[in-house]
Amino acid sequence: MLLVDSSFDQLEEVASIASVRSDIDFAETLHSFLANNLTTIAEIILTAPSTSEFGTRFRQGGQQLLSRLMRLCQRCFVDGNASVERVAQNRLEAISGDVGPNVREWTVSATMGHLRNYIASANQSNVNTAEAAEDVEQYVVLRGPDSEARKQARGRRLQQQREQQQMHEDEDFATPRSSPEHMDTSATERNDEEGISARPEPVGTTTAAAELSSRAESASGIIAPPSLPQTLMFPTEVGQKAFIDSLIF
Repeated sequence: MLLVDSSFDQLEEVASIASVRSDIDFAETLHSFLANNLTTIAEIILTAPSTSEFGTRFRQGGQQLLSRLMRLCQRCFVDGNASVERVAQNRLEAISGDVGPNVREWTVSATMGHLRNYIASANQSNVNTAEAAEDVEQYVVLRGPDSEARKQARGRRLQQQREQQQMHEDEDFATPRSSPEHMDTSATERNDEEGISARPEPVGTTTAAAELSSRAESASGIIAPPSLPQTLMFPTEVGQKAFIDSLIF
């Protein structure tokens, strides 16, 4: 139902193209038809027990859906098949709008040819019986209270859907209490004010630096030459001998 509700603007565009009887709200009629019949197609897709049976049931369901839709359009349109072709061509052009002009023209032309053949064969069969007419009559929505009531109900459903989506978005983007935005930053701010870095030093950095400094001092004691006396002036021979002895020992 919500899928058809959200596509109602396209149904209104279809109604504006066709020549609809003055007492029929064709957009609401299409909405009623699709809301009831698309459910049947969905059930075929979901409940088919095997691939082969799915193909058979889907083909039969699709043919019934299309023939019923054709009868409904002929019931609502003043000019019958002429409006059916205009609506079909409009929808095909909207779907194939992203392809090239040659491909789009071929697609529309081929599809319209198949549609005319289908309508001709449907008119020759027993689809226009009283039972068939009664079948499509249940989907016809007349202008007036019934049409307005359906519009109001659809508006409430769409509003409820928007509220639910907004609620889910708020839940998805809500910030949890454990997130960084809610963590206590007072200690970090105090450290910044006092000039204290809150970043911890790597483990073992101080010990390694001290050990390297100690080794450097030991190496300098081995490699560096002994310090010379501050006074290099020795006026006597005794003083010179004492200086030589200090260098040797």
